[in-house]
Amino acid sequence: MRDKETSEDCEKSSVMNSTVINTSKELSAYSDFPPKAEEANFMHNRQMYQYFVDYANHFKINEYIEFYHKVVNVERADDYSKTGRWNVTVNDLKY
Repeated sequence: MRDKETSEDCEKSSVMNSTVINTSKELSAYSDFPPKAEEANFMHNRQMYQYFVDYANHFKINEYIEFYHKVVNVERADDYSKTGRWNVTVNDLKY
C-alpha cells in the first residue's frame, strides 16, 4: 500500500512519499561508488537518499556542502579555461 500523499508533502519537499526512482540503480549510481547489491534495482526515494548520504560520508565531502542554500546563479569564472572554476551565487535560507 502506498504512503498517503497530501498537498502538504508537496509544499515541504520535492519528492512524494511513494516516489521510486525511474532509472536503474546502475545507471543512477556514481561510477566510483556502486549501490549495495541488496538494494532494489529501481530504488525508493529513501534508499536513493541514503545512497547519497553514504557517498558523502565515504568520500568525506560533507564539509564542502552548503546545506540550507538556494543556488540562484552559476557561471564560468573569468579564469575558467585555466582553472575549470565556476562562480556560484547562493541565497542563505537559514537567515
